[in-house]
Amino acid sequence: MKFEHMIKKILKFKAIGLSIFGKKTKMLPNRLVNLRLPLLRFSQAINIRRTEQRAKHAGAENDNPVNYTSSPAHSHKSYDTFFPQQKYDRPWYQPISVLVSTAAFLIYFLVLREENDLDDRVQRSLYEHFPSMEESQLKTYIDYEKEKGGNVDMHEKRLSEFKNKK
Repeated sequence: MKFEHMIKKILKFKAIGLSIFGKKTKMLPNRLVNLRLPLLRFSQAINIRRTEQRAKHAGAENDNPVNYTSSPAHSHKSYDTFFPQQKYDRPWYQPISVLVSTAAFLIYFLVLREENDLDDRVQRSLYEHFPSMEESQLKTYIDYEKEKGGNVDMHEKRLSEFKNKK
């Protein structure tokens, strides 16, 4: 009995293809198609009506070029496109505060501050921190320049000085 009941339901919902704007959509049961088609026709009718209204409203305007300075695009700020919820309100003292803070920072670090041991360490060459690194770098550079056919006399001289120190 269950099997016959299922076959009756399947036959009741036999599937048909629905074509919208030239594209074939999924197969839908008759009942769903019957519900969907009136809604589709209704929305198409609304879109057609809106398009006709826009065409009537903008009929004469489309013939002439748009003057940029008198259009709303002239006053549009691109910032509004990306951050529309934020406003440009800021306290009147904000630019003064930023200027004073920046000036104090620059005066301290460029004029008042004396150099210390850390500054001396930072100014030293990397090869002074890692002496073995210079030798490997010189060898690599000499090999690279020899392949390209460049002049390596100065670097070979420095490498020989480095080896003599050892």
